[in-house]
Amino acid sequence: LMSLQEFRDYVANSDVNFDSLSNDEKRQWRETFDKSRQQAPAGAVLNAFRWTNEGKFAKDEGNYFPTDGFGKYVLKRQGVINEVFSAIHSQLHLQPFNSTSVYLSGCRGMGKTSDLMLIASDLKSKDWEVFFFSTAAAIPKSAGAELKDYALRHKNKKIAVMVDDVGSNPESHLFIDLLKGQLPNVLTVGAAVPRFAPTNITAVFRKILRTSDLVLKESDEDVLDLIEYWKGKEVASPEMVVHVSIFLLNHCGGHVYPVLAFMEYVFTHPEAKEYLADEKEFRRHFFSQTFVRSTIYRQVCSRCFDDGMAIEPNSAKTVSRVLSGREEDNDIGTLTRMGWWDSEKQDVLSALLLNACLNYVKFTDPTPMYLDQNFSQEQNLENLIIEGLYAMEPHELTCATNASGWPVENALSFNWAFRVKARFINVHLEFQKTFPRKLVDFYVNGNIDAGLEMLRNATQTVKDGAREQSQDIDEHLERFLTRSYNVDRFALLNFAMNAKEAIVLPRDDAHHDKVYTYQHSTNSLYRGKTLIRAPAVAKLPCPAPIPIAKLEEDRVVPERLTGRKRGLG
Repeated sequence: LMSLQEFRDYVANSDVNFDSLSNDEKRQWRETFDKSRQQAPAGAVLNAFRWTNEGKFAKDEGNYFPTDGFGKYVLKRQGVINEVFSAIHSQLHLQPFNSTSVYLSGCRGMGKTSDLMLIASDLKSKDWEVFFFSTAAAIPKSAGAELKDYALRHKNKKIAVMVDDVGSNPESHLFIDLLKGQLPNVLTVGAAVPRFAPTNITAVFRKILRTSDLVLKESDEDVLDLIEYWKGKEVASPEMVVHVSIFLLNHCGGHVYPVLAFMEYVFTHPEAKEYLADEKEFRRHFFSQTFVRSTIYRQVCSRCFDDGMAIEPNSAKTVSRVLSGREEDNDIGTLTRMGWWDSEKQDVLSALLLNACLNYVKFTDPTPMYLDQNFSQEQNLENLIIEGLYAMEPHELTCATNASGWPVENALSFNWAFRVKARFINVHLEFQKTFPRKLVDFYVNGNIDAGLEMLRNATQTVKDGAREQSQDIDEHLERFLTRSYNVDRFALLNFAMNAKEAIVLPRDDAHHDKVYTYQHSTNSLYRGKTLIRAPAVAKLPCPAPIPIAKLEEDRVVPERLTGRKRGLG
């Protein structure tokens, strides 16, 4: 069986427009195509997959990647190529060398297909004979016999077989022979999203490169070259180019396609000079509702995450459980199969992925809420805090430290954000788990332009010069006041989870109204020292509840939608 692309090429060689053919005409062409294949001399089938560097992948010309380009820049991926060669380094002097295999395993957009092309190009330049299958489904039945015959007749020739999408044809006889090492002098390099690759195939590969091996890292030559490349475009100061590049690398977790696609967008967009003027403007733009609705953001999420979200509709809940340290038996396995789990770091792939999960959450409240544009931003921010907390499930508050050492307050805040997204129809939240000490936990946009910082069991600085603690409320407040977080409006939400936890407030009482405290032992929520809701979580008992009528007297409750969607931002 040949690939659809080869069939299309066969038709195109006769100066016929494939897309204009009717189904009956395509069937007639297919019959002709199949007959021509059957009459081909021995070896011609395999020869159709022979890799040549000419016109396919010329790194020195700065071409696009053949299928998905990033402007004019092409990565070298020398680290990945070196890993492949390390698998055969000790055997290259042998004649014939022992056959071996390498498997590239990662989520969509990790650059696996491009890596295969780069490896093929590098091997070809070193006088290897390279055969390239763009998908395992394209491997013809006769290819195994032809390759075996070729390998036996050329025992001193180093041969490489590159196979993308290895899970699409697990019964291929060629694959079985290759992975069992029955053919001499053959290196097999395969790639796939683990979810689409049966373990009975992938487990046979001798060496496996996983997500942690494929992601871009700050020390990579490619990253350093990228930074220099964009500096040369003079769209921003060299310092700003470095800041934005490293920010994107960290925010995307080194995920290749998002990093390069966002870089191209950021540094070539017509309005680039406006939002690259300083760090604050860039972050405001990048975390805004406008950017999340942009074509490039949708393109990145569609390419990398959407199919996984569609197949695993409860992805956000799976991530929530894992981050909370209460994962179920197969949760890590689910994320690993999707390529969303970095086994080296024992962590989810990126902040970009976390936000994609949150953005995939649709409001499910039977009477959904909205942020009213007539309310002050402070009122809307308070309403988000109150109503998100009110909807949380009891188990979402019983977080433990997970395998990655993920801070419990991050898990609590992700669970809170999940409930906000499910309850409000016009709120935008961006979880900023990128630079722990440089970005506020949440940037809130949509009738609000504010930052929200989460703490757990906050402490107060005992005296000036005291050793800083991770949950020091004065230190967190100082980040806002000194503009370290670069947001004008803000609030802090402290989850006081210990028994009889006292209300902890900053030493400067002028800022007490910026601090909200959820007191778990009494299931109450405070603004400063003022009790504003009890029960704070609807599904937990409350020793001293406040009547709802009293609650409505003290603050503005967000109006629920009735009849039509009013006041949407």
